[in-house]
Amino acid sequence: MFLLSRIKEEYDRTGDTEEAVAAGLQRGAPLITAAGGILALTFAAYATAEVTFVQMLGVGMAVAVRVDATVIRAVLVPSLMRLAGPLNWWP
Repeated sequence: MFLLSRIKEEYDRTGDTEEAVAAGLQRGAPLITAAGGILALTFAAYATAEVTFVQMLGVGMAVAVRVDATVIRAVLVPSLMRLAGPLNWWP
């Protein structure tokens, strides 16, 4: 949400998709990374539980959040938006 809204604001301001994606990623990435890190740490705290299922859930969720925050939101979404160009804004 943060990344896409920032990219849309930049696109509305400049009208250039490539510049909007770069500026949106530059300004939104630290917030997304920090939020993902905090959330991953809270899930990783479950790994200290004594119940095995809760430990597995904590580790799995921590890894999933980190992958989502880094690979999907920082790499995949911006690259697909840059490739799609004007098709991002059709609605």
